Amino acid sequence: MLTAKDEEGDKLKGFSVGVDDYVTKPFSFAEINARVQAVLNRSRQSPPDHKAKRYSSGELVIDTDSRRVTKGGKVIELTPTEYRLLATLRKMLGGLLSHEQLLNKVWGYEFGEDTGYVKRYIWYLRRKIEDDPRKPEHILTERGFGTPSKEIDMAVRFSG
Repeated sequence: MLTAKDEEGDKLKGFSVGVDDYVTKPFSFAEINARVQAVLNRSRQSPPDHKAKRYSSGELVIDTDSRRVTKGGKVIELTPTEYRLLATLRKMLGGLLSHEQLLNKVWGYEFGEDTGYVKRYIWYLRRKIEDDPRKPEHILTERGFGTPSKEIDMAVRFSG
């Protein structure tokens, strides 16, 4: 989304309706070009998934061949970014990923350390796939892990 509206509420509303990126004026054409190129690169970088093509946990089913997610037999509509985030978490089934790692894998390095994207999209996913988003069963957050020299504040795990 390219807009002059730069208030946080405007940005959150944009993300809530499914935009993948939000750029405010003034902007440079070089920045827009770089952001578009980054999205195109990420869409081309998905290597074939030779693991299970279908993952299920209870009523939740993720079919990687069709890029379709269902719960209780009903299709869950996900934005491309929501699907990339869910697919990334599923690939690391049971493994912890920091918000920074997820940001780099799903959005790309050009987003730097803005982990707000990750937090927002985890919430969007929980609202769509969890029975109770406040008590998640699939997308779990763990706080304070790692070694004392490299402690990570928060990480996410996909649990089946």
